[in-house]
Amino acid sequence: MVLWGGLRPILSRLLLDVTTIWLLGYCAVIEPDSRAYAGGLTFAYTKTLATAGWTSRWSLTIPMTPFLFLQALRQLTFVEEHYWIRGTIFVLSVVCLFLAAALCILFPAVELRPIRDGTYNVGVVDVQLPVVFALDLLNKCNPEVVGKKETNGFVSVRILYPTRDAPGSVPYLDPKLAKLICAQLMKLGAPPPLKEFGWILHTWCLHNLPIRRNATPVDDETMPLVIFSHGLMGNANIYSHQGMSLASKGSCVLMINHSDGSSPIVEQQDGSIMHYNEEIIQLFKDKKEEVYKDARRSQTDWRVAEFVSACTALVNLNQCNILELELLGVSFVHKLNIKDVTFMGHSFGGSTALTAAHRRPHIPLCVVAHEPAVDWMPSDSRQALFLKEQIIGNESGEEKKDNNMKQKGHAQSIHDVNMLFLYSHEW
Repeated sequence: MVLWGGLRPILSRLLLDVTTIWLLGYCAVIEPDSRAYAGGLTFAYTKTLATAGWTSRWSLTIPMTPFLFLQALRQLTFVEEHYWIRGTIFVLSVVCLFLAAALCILFPAVELRPIRDGTYNVGVVDVQLPVVFALDLLNKCNPEVVGKKETNGFVSVRILYPTRDAPGSVPYLDPKLAKLICAQLMKLGAPPPLKEFGWILHTWCLHNLPIRRNATPVDDETMPLVIFSHGLMGNANIYSHQGMSLASKGSCVLMINHSDGSSPIVEQQDGSIMHYNEEIIQLFKDKKEEVYKDARRSQTDWRVAEFVSACTALVNLNQCNILELELLGVSFVHKLNIKDVTFMGHSFGGSTALTAAHRRPHIPLCVVAHEPAVDWMPSDSRQALFLKEQIIGNESGEEKKDNNMKQKGHAQSIHDVNMLFLYSHEW
């Protein structure tokens, strides 16, 4: 059974929900002094708490709480003496069961469908990739580094690649950060009454990806490269299904966790946690639209510096391995087709990929931009991509200083690169 967006229910959780609701319904209609009644209630609540905790299956436990209270009332002597009280308790118990069923249908535990049309199984490594930032890119987003020689750093990445090793099972979200990610996403995207209830997204923590961690990359043919940039409030984990699909067809996919403040949570090389930058979205809420756009475009500059530097680091892995991958037993040396590179991204990531292709048009063979946030592209890349009359009137405060909106010349243009723009109702 397939639901919206290619998702399907997790069968084991579906069976748990159905059996729990059936047991509670059975207990609601039998006599409260029977052995079956006590055993059914005990089993239903113990099973739910043992498998999901009190909040990790809230679609059941929220209606189960008043249901348990109602069943406790049935034990009282005076309830047995009043038919209308017994009837009221029964009706309210049924309401709780219908609420539980409705919540389980509206908020099911779901998983992504496995990739069925791929040639290979998929391996994955999550690493802090050592990079050397290009000064011309870094200066665009951090003028303080001008003249400095220290440009080394790390970029948090997920690399998905084809393997012939047997499929494994990797959590959709990093278990160490899953609760933080869910809490941050609810805080940023939910309506005010629900912002503190990160456990509502518990189903994200239940899903596992059919990929093998630290698997051996294929070596029978070199792998094309795909560099992927996530959208606003996304990260490499959330977009893993896109990477899995590409990797199963033979590509090595490097997915970046951007540290510009656009991701809910990013773990850095020193173990510290970088959170989403809420100051920028506040500019939008305060209707400071020009300042808001400038801030987003500055973020794009930083994203591009990470994007290009991570791409260069991946290309270098074709010649020499790094210590962290060596310790994991994974090597891409002489296994990458460094002449076949695709820049790809969704939303904010789409604008990142396009800007990176504009500033380094000699690297990619093509760019795939899925619903790119083109208004967040810096002026040089937007002017290179669009005609002047297409962007006039959309310039930010900084760009209004240049009344002529002069085109900047490049030896090679982004229009020399194959580009595919994708727009859809669902992604």
